[in-house]
Amino acid sequence: MRFSLLYSATVAALAVGLSACAPVDTGANQCSDVNVGLVEVKDAKYINLPQNEGGLSPAKIAQIDALMQDYMAATPVDIAGCGIGITRGDQIALLRGYGLADVATDRPFTVATPAAIGSISKTLTALAALRLEMDTELTLDSPVYAALGEAPLAHGDFTLKQLLIHKAGLVRDPSFANGPFNSLAGINAFYAGMGIAWPSLRPRLVFPGYGNDDDNQTAAPGGAASYSNTGYTIAGALVDQRSRAADIPLKARGYENYIWNKVARGTSATEPTMISACLNTGFRAGDIKNHATGYDGNGAVANYTSGGGWGWEGPAGGWSMTIGDLSRLMLILQSDAVIPKATIDATMRNYYANDGGLRLGLGLELGSAAQGLWFGKGGNIAGYTADMKIWPNDEGGSWGVAFLCNQSGTRQGLTNDIHALLASTANVPPVGGIGTPVKGGAAVNDTPPAWGGIASRYEPLVRRMTASYLDGSESPERAWSVARRELMTLGNGRSFVAALERGDFPAAVQLLPTLRWPDGSPVTP
Repeated sequence: MRFSLLYSATVAALAVGLSACAPVDTGANQCSDVNVGLVEVKDAKYINLPQNEGGLSPAKIAQIDALMQDYMAATPVDIAGCGIGITRGDQIALLRGYGLADVATDRPFTVATPAAIGSISKTLTALAALRLEMDTELTLDSPVYAALGEAPLAHGDFTLKQLLIHKAGLVRDPSFANGPFNSLAGINAFYAGMGIAWPSLRPRLVFPGYGNDDDNQTAAPGGAASYSNTGYTIAGALVDQRSRAADIPLKARGYENYIWNKVARGTSATEPTMISACLNTGFRAGDIKNHATGYDGNGAVANYTSGGGWGWEGPAGGWSMTIGDLSRLMLILQSDAVIPKATIDATMRNYYANDGGLRLGLGLELGSAAQGLWFGKGGNIAGYTADMKIWPNDEGGSWGVAFLCNQSGTRQGLTNDIHALLASTANVPPVGGIGTPVKGGAAVNDTPPAWGGIASRYEPLVRRMTASYLDGSESPERAWSVARRELMTLGNGRSFVAALERGDFPAAVQLLPTLRWPDGSPVTP
């Protein structure tokens, strides 16, 4: 406790001396180095947060470490580096970095390594649009082109809600009618002499390059959903323009400033606060302290800047942040920090459209009942993969899992795999309470004993329970660890596992006939 108090005092002193700085549009260090430094100090405690302060057990962290090592080596080319974040309820439980942020220099990937979040940027844009509902007369039913002061495209205007749930009839990526807007140099040249600094940081200024091109709208609004980066760049243009109203504070005017001050809450003294969030434009690639180098699926450096990364792409996929701040975004989505949680639940998670197997909410993706009713968002952009998912209905409080990896095409199912480890644990304590089962049953030790005798004696049961997960070459010990998780979900399963783990085989044998599979059939070796 004395260490915790000392650490808190240190962080408080640093916070007073080094306040977080909003990104700026001109000069060097546009994304302040101070912000990344503050995140590093702020988040160090979550690398090994004690259980009595809401952290995970050492055994559970060891399981997650092993899972990450397997995950990062599971592709033909090892994944360079990753950060993971786990939240429970209203607090962070674990932050962890693995591998390298840059292979050439052996720079490690840490909790203070910013990386591109790709399409998770859409979540920031959607939150900004909903916040504008509170700050201005803009509504989700507002016709977008009318609000922008532009003539509708060939198929007509669409509402902000249609835009955000991908039902505006727009193509995936913009088609530029005005050639100069296809490059950063072209945008700068177009606005040369107008006294506008860094025009590519302003989605509204880039919008005229494709706003009147009929190729961008191929279907009437309100029809079938089609995932669209174009739609979110237009949403970003709307946020950029409407946030410049006279009644919006000067520091919050413009797309990036509005998100920093109204969504990331960069000037707030309270949690959750994201202070490393910054548009990862091509010309800022070397201006974000310790930013992870991006690698393609073959392990070569990905040329992110050649594929865009400037203004028009920002609202749909152009933000970067640390894993700690991505975890705080999950907390924002479960709190009143930016917009009322009731609005998040009723609007972001309730207004959605189906695009094939995807359920698309406002800046979110939504899992089905079969998938555990999670909500979150994934992102892929050249050289980077990210994902975040929240399971609000977990026993004992919501689990949230996020990851950032600096390699294209890594498997987003990692969040599900980590959640399976978390949700299957019988004795993960509620925040503030240790050794208390989450729901009923006996408390079960989270640290597996030596499994040799147990796994061998019950190998037939283990093999049956894990047939859909494990290859026949897997050891009984590995198979038991998976079977144990499944047993926990059955009636009397926790008591059965507790008996096995304390070596009370007679009690386990007596309980075995009472166990049932979901279809009612007995679980019998």
